[in-house]
Amino acid sequence: MIAPRVVLTRPHARRAMMSPSEKARELPSPEQAPDVPAAEKTREGMIRDAAYLLAERRGFCPGKELDDWLEAEQQIDRWLAAHASPRR
Repeated sequence: MIAPRVVLTRPHARRAMMSPSEKARELPSPEQAPDVPAAEKTREGMIRDAAYLLAERRGFCPGKELDDWLEAEQQIDRWLAAHASPRR
């Protein structure tokens, strides 16, 4: 009997299983990469993790991915506003 292939849900876990040539095709060239501030990259990563946790709580049922992302975005923005240090 052949074991079924396991499908990984988290993007970084799926990426770890890719061959180097698949990874190279997935990444934009430096000229194509958007110039995003480091703080925005951090915010996006936080939103991604929060959206994953929301999806996990509802059992990864399909069709609610956008709702998870938008809810996570609101949660992270509220958290960042509450924990923002005053600028000097």
